[in-house]
Amino acid sequence: MKVRRTEMGTWIKIIEVENIPSMGARKVVIANEEIALFKTRDELIFAVKNECPHKKGQLSEGLVHEHIITCPLHNLDINLENGVALEEGAGCVKPYETKIEEGMVYIQF
Repeated sequence: MKVRRTEMGTWIKIIEVENIPSMGARKVVIANEEIALFKTRDELIFAVKNECPHKKGQLSEGLVHEHIITCPLHNLDINLENGVALEEGAGCVKPYETKIEEGMVYIQF
């Protein structure tokens, strides 16, 4: 894992973009925190903490549609851009900034 520090945090090299399935997810662990990476139909990469704020379901096992992940336990929809649940009062998950360089995904941690 390649690590680069910036003023805003640390960029950690995670995985090749091609190893994340379209409309799918991959799970990684950084500093004992599970993070779910998602690739949307429009080929954007998002990363959020891999835990639903409601029933603690693993979001990496959910369904990806548009820029939304649906929790596999109870169908709560969460916006991948900001981590906010679409149901009022349902909470949010921590989002992570991502970037792609030379075909590799980096997460700011």
